[in-house]
Amino acid sequence: MRRIALWGTIVLLGGVCLWLLAAHSNDLLPILQPGLLVLEVRSPTMILEQTNRRYTVSCETRCGIFVTGKKYPMRKRGSILEYRRKGETITLPILQEQIFFPTQPGGLG
Repeated sequence: MRRIALWGTIVLLGGVCLWLLAAHSNDLLPILQPGLLVLEVRSPTMILEQTNRRYTVSCETRCGIFVTGKKYPMRKRGSILEYRRKGETITLPILQEQIFFPTQPGGLG
């Protein structure tokens, strides 16, 4: 009887964990992804970098809230980057995206 209660509790807790993960996955994703580093702010544009990607975005009147050298958690949604701050969502249209590939020293041939 004790073993059945233990397994029932484990299954119930696992189900609750899966439900919470599914319900709040949009909130967890920015935490798991590395932030975008602000390389340069020149109103009305800004240059951001994340691992092997560099974005030039339009920030227009919102350029003043970003600080050069600081990382910000953002989500890419098609042709825009979204940044959430104090309950508001700031959308930054992507003007240019560059992808860098790691190269091997001495070439491949």
